[in-house]
Amino acid sequence: MEQHKIAVIRVVTIEEEKLNLHGKLIEKYFPNLITESYCIPDQYNGVYDDISHEIATEKIIDIVKQIQSQYDGIIVSCAGDPAVEVLNQELDIPIVGAGHSVASYSLNFGDKIGVLGIREEAPEAVKKILGDKLVKSAKPVKVNNTNDLLTEEGKKSVIEAAKKLEEAGVDTIILACTGLSTIGVAKYLNDNIGIPVIDPVFSEALVMNSICKYKYFF
Repeated sequence: MEQHKIAVIRVVTIEEEKLNLHGKLIEKYFPNLITESYCIPDQYNGVYDDISHEIATEKIIDIVKQIQSQYDGIIVSCAGDPAVEVLNQELDIPIVGAGHSVASYSLNFGDKIGVLGIREEAPEAVKKILGDKLVKSAKPVKVNNTNDLLTEEGKKSVIEAAKKLEEAGVDTIILACTGLSTIGVAKYLNDNIGIPVIDPVFSEALVMNSICKYKYFF
């Protein structure tokens, strides 16, 4: 099995013991992807609005320029895809974001898509892919940034928001925040509601694995 070395960029400043959580998930899904994780500095609440998105973009570009020569590909583990479009125009290795990945993958499951994230509206990267198949966006009441997802109130609020999306008539739900992958909520929701719930970290891993395996990029 050919292995590929992948850098995973986390868009929240995080302690060392939790830094590679998304990387470990990616390796579990696709063992041929060997990951090493980085996080942007001084952004303890992650990406949760337009301003934090723009600030994160510059930090991601700085990190990637320093490390690009060491990897076969880079995953920006954020559903807003900060810096992804810019980097894809500049680098000769694949740059994959969670937003484009999860939105594209979701279209295999339905055409009335609901988006569950930490912002009132779906990320632009997601909206661009879904177009008029985006039926409704939802933000959990108790969640304003990625750290709120780690609280019991936040987790309960996520489940309530997902159920409301189902009641609104969507046939598929996108989790539009990789912090939702951190808390493992996709499995619970897929076991407890009647429509597919698509996980962003799995989706970004799937896309990167496909690019590396079939060498679409090269």
